[in-house]
Amino acid sequence: MYKAGDIIENDFLIVSIEKKIDKKSKPYLDLIIKNKFIDCSAKLWDAYNYTEESVKDYVNKCVRIKGEFYQFNNSPQIRIENIELNNDQNLQIYTDLFKYSNYKLDDLINILKENLKLVENPILKELNEKLLKNNKIINKFIIHPAAKRIHHEYMCGLLEHTVSMMILSKNIQSHFNFLNLDLLISGCLWHDVGKIYETEFKDKVNIEYSFEGKIFSHMNIGVDILSKIGTECGYLDKEEFKLLKHMILSHHGKKEWGASVLPTIPEAKFLFFVDYCDAYSKIMYDKLSMISTNEFIKKDNIMLTNEYYRHSFFNDTEIDYFSLPSNNPTKKDCYSCEYQINYNYNICENCDINHSNWTNIITDKGIEKLNEIINPLGLEVLNKGEK
Repeated sequence: MYKAGDIIENDFLIVSIEKKIDKKSKPYLDLIIKNKFIDCSAKLWDAYNYTEESVKDYVNKCVRIKGEFYQFNNSPQIRIENIELNNDQNLQIYTDLFKYSNYKLDDLINILKENLKLVENPILKELNEKLLKNNKIINKFIIHPAAKRIHHEYMCGLLEHTVSMMILSKNIQSHFNFLNLDLLISGCLWHDVGKIYETEFKDKVNIEYSFEGKIFSHMNIGVDILSKIGTECGYLDKEEFKLLKHMILSHHGKKEWGASVLPTIPEAKFLFFVDYCDAYSKIMYDKLSMISTNEFIKKDNIMLTNEYYRHSFFNDTEIDYFSLPSNNPTKKDCYSCEYQINYNYNICENCDINHSNWTNIITDKGIEKLNEIINPLGLEVLNKGEK
């Protein structure tokens, strides 16, 4: 992460650029730039060599920027010394600018699946499984950002946000056990599924609201997806279907925050709490980790409605979804014989296969197991016979 005073020389995508005049009547360029490390504003002072028309050519283009990183009003900025349009505007250059989740995709998928196994209600279980088996939907779901700018606004952010909410819900329900865990876990899976069609990638890496996203909300889009699957299963008149639909429509908690209806069941209200808590904590962590001790992050009037102080006890270690004992599985299937072995052991007690040796798990059953883990990616580790 960049710190104040760092000299930066890196590739960025220009989200917006505008020529302006400062208080001394001198021209300058005001930019919003981003890459996989940061999304911030930047300034190029004394911009006499640029016209209002010429700067338009830089929008949504990859550029090489050299400058100094600093904090202005507790917000990160870059003071540009030099900016050059990258001559090689190929897809790989743009792909390198993507920001991704810091967690391994297969780990996030595994935790998602482990939490969904907790759902016992047969109707909710089938609705969840039908969603996961829809490759068109799930392939988008696991790589999509959770938002355009506010929180988890990077590749696989939606999956990370969903997994985090499931873990929070599970721990909350273990304390407030009047809550129905099946509804909470299913609500976490479904609440933001409509976001895969609410936003889309434009100009290679710039995420924008789609036409559907502008005229509908992701809640309404999510309900449409649920209704199609519910119709296939014949569950439209079932209470579980109606409750899950209500949770999708109400998960923003307040109508002024975009909720179609107010939460009227406990699980819907707690889904709102969990969603808000996870989004808020992510925003707070990301912003506090960008500043130094004894500094404040300024309010944004969107989520952070007041300033927050970074004290000397702040833990800037990345959030770890795998550290809680309840999220660490105790058993796993042997890739060869599917015997349940201790998760931390490498040797299967039943068939003596060593799981630490890749060549030992390349069996037909092993290949099926590995492909099952990454199946939502639409990929295969190996085909049978390719040993």
